[in-house]
Amino acid sequence: SEFGRVVDLVKREYRLKRQDWLNGSVDIAVAEAEVDENNPAPGIGAVDQEKIEILINKVVSLEKKVKYLEDLLNIRGETVKANGQNAQYEIGDTDVLQTYIDAKRQQIAKIIVF
Repeated sequence: SEFGRVVDLVKREYRLKRQDWLNGSVDIAVAEAEVDENNPAPGIGAVDQEKIEILINKVVSLEKKVKYLEDLLNIRGETVKANGQNAQYEIGDTDVLQTYIDAKRQQIAKIIVF
């Protein structure tokens, strides 16, 4: 039903406009295009998208701090799963760790974008 579609749009953070109220109807196609434009990740609202960005920034910041402390204390880096097995990498193996971290970031970005 058309009412159900309008309710769905509102749940997806469509804001009814003054003209919608005056007309007593909503142009569904225009409203859906507006919601899709404002919410790049389907099923994720704008507020949730902002929270995800904040969390990603915090993780990146913590990652830098851990790396600094590992270098400062000359201790082993994180345990990384390689070929289905856990493998310990020395701090000197930063290329392997950086490749792993970059791959994880790309996976997260794909989840956020799609």
